[in-house]
Amino acid sequence: MEHRPGVDAGAVRACIVLRQVPDLRGLFALHRLLGLGIAEVRERVGAEEPLVELELFGNDGAAVAESLRTTLDLVEGLDHSVHECAAGERPGPANRIDGQVLRNALASITADVPPDCPVTPRTESDPS
Repeated sequence: MEHRPGVDAGAVRACIVLRQVPDLRGLFALHRLLGLGIAEVRERVGAEEPLVELELFGNDGAAVAESLRTTLDLVEGLDHSVHECAAGERPGPANRIDGQVLRNALASITADVPPDCPVTPRTESDPS
């Protein structure tokens, strides 16, 4: 397996493989979202390489979940596949999953927002 920078080789990864070049609006949206050049998006589509390969359930889970959700929205209606790849696996038929399965898994990942609990501020005269 080719190691991509920033992806832990031992982590479970979500991969989205796009097999159809989006229209110009879609290309620019993917470019803005993923930080890839338009040519890079086209190259990955042509080579059937993962457009997105992100570690699931890491410390940046909320950002990853949002990126994956948005990518799924952008490729909806285009020929693509979604994969859950374990360490050393490449995207293929054995690890292909339905996009809705990934969406369901991502639904449990929310931003790290502190719980909404009321706090009564202390006053200088309150020794507790």
